[in-house]
Amino acid sequence: MRTNSRPSRRAGGLCLVMGALLALQGCASIVSGSTQVVSVDTPGCPGARCELSNDKGKYFVTSTPGTVTLGRSYNNLQVTCTREGASSDPVSVASTTKGMAFGNILIGGVIGAGVDVSTGAAYDYPQFITVPMQCGPGAAPAVAAAPAAPAPVRLGLQVERLTAADGAAAPPGVRILQVAPQSPAELAGLKAGDVILQVNGVALRDPDDLAARVAAASAATDAARELQLLLRRGAEDLTLRLALPPAAAR
Repeated sequence: MRTNSRPSRRAGGLCLVMGALLALQGCASIVSGSTQVVSVDTPGCPGARCELSNDKGKYFVTSTPGTVTLGRSYNNLQVTCTREGASSDPVSVASTTKGMAFGNILIGGVIGAGVDVSTGAAYDYPQFITVPMQCGPGAAPAVAAAPAAPAPVRLGLQVERLTAADGAAAPPGVRILQVAPQSPAELAGLKAGDVILQVNGVALRDPDDLAARVAAASAATDAARELQLLLRRGAEDLTLRLALPPAAAR
């Protein structure tokens, strides 16, 4: 006696489709965050205004050196800077694929990797972008006689803003995603997964806030060139001191 197996095959195919849809909705991503903070500098021509753009949008640094939060993307980041009487040639900055993105193929599956790529979360621009500019004596504004702002401090951190996904009781602060080997951050004892709650006694709201605190400390005298960080590591709160590198080592 022959039995018809078509209904069972159809049911099995339906289960596979439903499973794929659920995986798409609930897949976890190792690479979190579709935005990142970058620093832009115009050596020899401080105080320039820079426009950064990619397929995710346009972003602005009102005065260099400065920082901005922008959307990650596979496409190149286009950067142009201007100041009274001077402008830069367009600079095209390529993104790179995060090494952690490949982990999604093993843990989140191919669908998980596709989600990170489509949102831009799998890509990273350089943390520090330098735009060559030449400002002649006649092009310098009245404030050009003031000392140039210090170069950006490289702490060796990649961070992200906490979101509602971290729970209603999530504290303010920023989560550390990566710590560069042998960086000031690693030497101070910071680890991926730590949440920075305060810098020098002031609560943090987002990565831009952290960048501003670091910039303020880097402009201080040598005696004050360190950050006192209040961290949350798991269920424990820690206080660490992070010494800023000297100007020659940045």
